[in-house]
Amino acid sequence: MFMLRNRAPERFAGGRPKALNAIGRMEKKRLKAKWRRQWEKEQRRTSPAEVRASIARKVAVFRQQMEAQLSPRTLAAYAEFERLRDEDIARGYKASDDPEHPLYAERGEEVKEEPMPPPSPDAADREVEDSEPKPPKKARWRSIKDEGESLV
Repeated sequence: MFMLRNRAPERFAGGRPKALNAIGRMEKKRLKAKWRRQWEKEQRRTSPAEVRASIARKVAVFRQQMEAQLSPRTLAAYAEFERLRDEDIARGYKASDDPEHPLYAERGEEVKEEPMPPPSPDAADREVEDSEPKPPKKARWRSIKDEGESLV
């Protein structure tokens, strides 16, 4: 039975052998090495600068599409925002140094994080609801067939 399954899998194992023999394992190892070399060659071809440039091009196209949908008033407000942002960058503005900014922290004062509250005692009893309802299980009927007739 085992020899037939591995020697003639198309007839006795549904088209594939149950386990790889020595030749199959060698072939698998050879193919994995070949695919790895191809992948490494592909990685060497693409430099990080090319990837960044590709991302920048995609962002520019997205931005053009977004700006095409804005009203003239919103475009003017966006242009003013960009001007102010560039001005802050040129001055070296930092939110942590601005006492009027919500992210400002006094020197030497550490930001304290509040610990998470423990779960309520009845939380373990509640079941997590799935986002999709599960279909009801169908009853399985087992039968013995004899010349086209079903005996239950």
